[in-house]
Amino acid sequence: MPDFEEFVIVENTDGLKQELESQTTLLNKRYGLMESSLIHLAAEKGKVASLATLISLGANVNENDKEKCSPLQYASLRGHASAVEMLLAKGAKVDHADGSGATAVHWSAGNDKKDILVLLLDHANAMGVQKELINWTDNAGETALHAACRVVSSIFVQYAPSIHPSIHPYH
Repeated sequence: MPDFEEFVIVENTDGLKQELESQTTLLNKRYGLMESSLIHLAAEKGKVASLATLISLGANVNENDKEKCSPLQYASLRGHASAVEMLLAKGAKVDHADGSGATAVHWSAGNDKKDILVLLLDHANAMGVQKELINWTDNAGETALHAACRVVSSIFVQYAPSIHPSIHPYH
């Protein structure tokens, strides 16, 4: 059996397409401890060509891993702007919450991914859910600002007003 994970990582999109077209049940196969799929791997590694191929073959952009994390959350955590943009353009839910109630905004804010945070908040604004997303609390009752405050020298807290005009950390 081909190593689909390797196909994703080296962006062998022809091999990926050829093999998955003949074995469609493997498109959403789960791998590893997190029981994530190939679309999660492509998002996490920022492999946009692989991501595009998987989506074209029918991979779900809102697929959940074992912890209910989406590909958008994986890409946001790792800071892969092109992957985030593609996933959002293909219908990834910007307001999806994982098993702990955290969204991609929590993940990007808590990991100093300013560019990703701007992409997510701009998309949320276009969808009319920005205010709700900024105020979204996870299962521990924390917002993205709380996540950012746990990070030493957080860009989010230090530059919050310049990141996006709607963010005011002191009110």
